[in-house]
Amino acid sequence: MLEALERLIELSTLALLAAHPELVGERSYLRPLDAQAVLADRLIRLASHLANATTRYHVAALAALHRPNTDDDIPF
Repeated sequence: MLEALERLIELSTLALLAAHPELVGERSYLRPLDAQAVLADRLIRLASHLANATTRYHVAALAALHRPNTDDDIPF
């Protein structure tokens, strides 16, 4: 499931960059972005945060799988 989400984030980011090539490279302060490009840029930034959070979750889930179970089911 995480792998599918990671791929979807990557593909969405690439699609937004393809639709808005002005977001790639140095920004021109002489030609401000239009409203649609600004929103695409915001989505790309949010996608980056989501990708980072997904990676951290993935690492934590893998670590939990390899952690020894120390629960003895004894309440004292």
